Amino acid sequence: MHACFELSGLFKHTQSLAKGFMVDATPVDKHSEILGYYNAMTALGFAIGPTIGGHIGDTAQGRNTLYMAVGFLFMINAGGWKIFFHNIQ
Repeated sequence: MHACFELSGLFKHTQSLAKGFMVDATPVDKHSEILGYYNAMTALGFAIGPTIGGHIGDTAQGRNTLYMAVGFLFMINAGGWKIFFHNIQ
């Protein structure tokens, strides 16, 4: 269980890092637009995520399915950042 907390620490501040990165990677006149979309999607995720997770968790083998789905989404997120932002300096 201790290893799970250590691993979650690797991903704990990704939202703060993503906001900083987006500000650095976009022109100044687009900052409010980009951060507005980002904050809207974050709020949508906080609103919809627990509802979907609760429904999945109530099924047979729900927790295992839920943990696998969240892990898969983390991998997609990391892969997306690697693919789309690999040449930003």
